[in-house]
Amino acid sequence: MSEKIDISKKKIVAITLPHCFEDETVICNSLFARGLERLHLRKPDSSEEVYEEFIGRIEPRYRARLVIHNYFYLAEKYRLQGIHLSGSLYRSFRDFDKYRFVSVSCHSVEEIEELHPQVSECFLSPIFDSITKEGYRGAFDYRLLEERLPRIDKHIVALGGISADNIYSTFALGFAGAALMGGLWGKNATPTFDEVMSNWQSITTPLVMSIAGFDPSSGAGVSADIKTTESIGAYCFGVNTGNTVQNQYELTDVEWLGAEQIKRQIDAIVSRNTIHYVKIGIIESLEVLLEICDYLCRKLPDVRICWDPILGSSSGFVLHGSESILMQQSLLSDILNKIYLITPNYDEAQTIFGNGCSDEEIQRLADLHRVNILIKGGHRGDESPFVCDSLYSVGGQRSDFRVLRSAQRKHGTGCRLSSAIVAYLAKGFTLRQAVSRGQLYVAANIKKSRGMLFLNAKNDYNTYDFDSIRLMYITHPHPTLSICRQVELACRAGIKLVQLRAKDSGEAELLEYARAAVDICHRHDALLIVNDSVDVCLQAGADGVHLGKEDEAVDRARQRLGNDKIIGATCNTFADVQHAYRMGADYVGIGPFRHTTTKQRLSPILGIDGLAAIARQMKAHGMYLPTYAIGGITAVDAGSIAECGIHGVAISSAILCSNDFEGCTKKILNALSDNQ
Repeated sequence: MSEKIDISKKKIVAITLPHCFEDETVICNSLFARGLERLHLRKPDSSEEVYEEFIGRIEPRYRARLVIHNYFYLAEKYRLQGIHLSGSLYRSFRDFDKYRFVSVSCHSVEEIEELHPQVSECFLSPIFDSITKEGYRGAFDYRLLEERLPRIDKHIVALGGISADNIYSTFALGFAGAALMGGLWGKNATPTFDEVMSNWQSITTPLVMSIAGFDPSSGAGVSADIKTTESIGAYCFGVNTGNTVQNQYELTDVEWLGAEQIKRQIDAIVSRNTIHYVKIGIIESLEVLLEICDYLCRKLPDVRICWDPILGSSSGFVLHGSESILMQQSLLSDILNKIYLITPNYDEAQTIFGNGCSDEEIQRLADLHRVNILIKGGHRGDESPFVCDSLYSVGGQRSDFRVLRSAQRKHGTGCRLSSAIVAYLAKGFTLRQAVSRGQLYVAANIKKSRGMLFLNAKNDYNTYDFDSIRLMYITHPHPTLSICRQVELACRAGIKLVQLRAKDSGEAELLEYARAAVDICHRHDALLIVNDSVDVCLQAGADGVHLGKEDEAVDRARQRLGNDKIIGATCNTFADVQHAYRMGADYVGIGPFRHTTTKQRLSPILGIDGLAAIARQMKAHGMYLPTYAIGGITAVDAGSIAECGIHGVAISSAILCSNDFEGCTKKILNALSDNQ
């Protein structure tokens, strides 16, 4: 059996496009938030000013992940991760001691072997055919790379044509990481937020497979594996081995699928997908299991198989008796030789390895078969307040993982643990990390619901602390600041409530803006409200919607959005406020305060006296509803508006046109806080 790849330390880095485009840094900040570990700033024809502006727009917490390809003094000035040298520049470079990270471009293995010992990392390219450069072909013999790369003591990153379709193939060749350009940014000169995030999601979502029975209760089997792995961040394909007759309390029968039927399902999946981790659960016999393991190893040479042996149900239904297992030790031995991890519970371990099997003997078997053995302790009948799972890793020693024992019993805990481990392994965690995280994942989910089933808890009645949110920023078209850039500047300035308004945009364009804005706001623990469109709010996953007097009614919007979304309403009179309150609005925007150029059809101007009158009427009627004054408000107005009894202000132009986004915002926030 071939050596397995270890992706636990594999890195995914990105390289900027050579030209600048709108919202580039907004997208980069979101990529960092999604786990991008390193970004190479490479713009060969750009000035120092362009480089410095780019760095300035990257959130300070992410700048230590930047590597620059020019103007190296900026690395020290902004405390960046380091610098990158082209092959020609490397030949004359002598300042290795000056930088903590230096990477180099190489185009042959021989170049890598001769690199200076202080080189931190090197790119080797082109590995595959370029995505963006027509006719730029991969230049390497993959068999030779697979032989030579593991022998080189350097962190080597594959570059050239890397995409979601082949990134794991680069890891299999022995690369320590992969660098993305076309596979991330796409072929368009101006990539959209949605396009890049979609590419990133495809690249970073590992594929796994569950081969198990179908449990009608979905507490165990294929459906439980799919739910578990996808909640952790992997995509799970499901292959059915048999239809069980059971509920969450008892299993009474199984209608088995034969080996050929199982293999046909596997074949359909692996013909179009590269999968490195497979979990196998309930299966008819050891003979069928061995046949499936053989088939997987032929189809997927780098596969790692996790076998979660199920020999009987907790209700007493026997699948494989202990006598039949003991009589098939040669079959069992062949199976152990082909799998990466076996996860029996304590009773199953006694059946498979023999009663009273010592730690030394289990470790000997792990080393003999090169299989990691995790013995789950949840069913062990002792008095300990802890559940202890014991891992015997290849070439290692026993490691124990403990969590407090829950008083609640759940159907399918062992199934979920093994599938969680597979998901964490596929995401790049080491085996020890995956076991630890998997155990904690199951323990946490046991407590979320009563009864035998794992229920995905969802709070339909989220509450928002409007008392602490007194400034709302409303986006508006601007000649130099894009909508997304405005949202990012607002959040970085400390604003916690942003309303996305783009009146001249169609639904499709508004949806694209909204998805990006939601991402930015949530990265900064801020709320994003979409103006006018309930549909866009739902599709973008926004926190709520703001409805004008001519938009959809508040009560109808509530029916569509449910109770976990915020609904705001525009009001001009106390009667409007009363109606919005009765319909279930979460806040109201009251205005216009004065004439504003951002609204085309204005209601009567209210001024400070009109706002104060509405505030007094609300108080007299015992009506508490967060209120935001809107319409032509400046930084100077904020204090007097707060004094008249209005909760907060909604501002657009005053901040947007101030030439000091952050300074103006802080001035308004200070004025509001002085009048609490």
